[in-house]
Amino acid sequence: MTDNIGFYGVYNIWSGQYYQQDAYHPKNEWGPSGSDTHHNISVTGVYDLPFGAGKHFGSTWNPVVNSLIGGWRLSGAQVFYSGFPVTVSSPANYSSQVNAFTGAARPNQLRPLKIVNRSINAYWGTAVQGTACGPNQDDGKCIFAQQPNDAFGSVRPGSLRGPGFQNIDMAVFKNFPVWHEHHAEFSANLFNAFNIADYAAPDSGMTDGNFGQITGTVSNNRSAQLSLKYAF
Repeated sequence: MTDNIGFYGVYNIWSGQYYQQDAYHPKNEWGPSGSDTHHNISVTGVYDLPFGAGKHFGSTWNPVVNSLIGGWRLSGAQVFYSGFPVTVSSPANYSSQVNAFTGAARPNQLRPLKIVNRSINAYWGTAVQGTACGPNQDDGKCIFAQQPNDAFGSVRPGSLRGPGFQNIDMAVFKNFPVWHEHHAEFSANLFNAFNIADYAAPDSGMTDGNFGQITGTVSNNRSAQLSLKYAF
């Protein structure tokens, strides 16, 4: 938690805003830091496939077959973390009158946000799509109202969350004995092995036509790499 996200937020993480809305009242700026995630797990492992000399299967294979099929190993690395904080922004109706940092203006939140019909076109649900109220207005339905003309907005920094991230890399590899200490090492690597699409943060400008929409990804497509190394 923090009351100051820092100049330009957190490196390589889009935090939505770069400044405090009201530097004279830091308690109103209290919220999750730009790098905060509720859940974060990394798992790695290496598995000796049970084929070949001394293994459960193929222990009687001849040397040629064993050198081709036996002794392979499988490895994997999985990373998962839940979404980073996102700050809803508003037109700077009051901020523009009292300070120069108008890019940090936040709206008022008039009622709780209940996320329904979530999709990449409405990540925070359809209840916030095209329903924003103007400054000092409340139509009885809108979740957010623009920053008032006479006060700062009530929404806290980082009050919403973007999508999570998951990536799985895998590899198969084997050493091929050649002569004495000489050996060749072959490996086949799959990066983002299951071609998982990890989405970028939704648009966070409450009056934007694409507010809540996801228009990009933060993951690379699946790719493969083959390598051969000779050690002597």
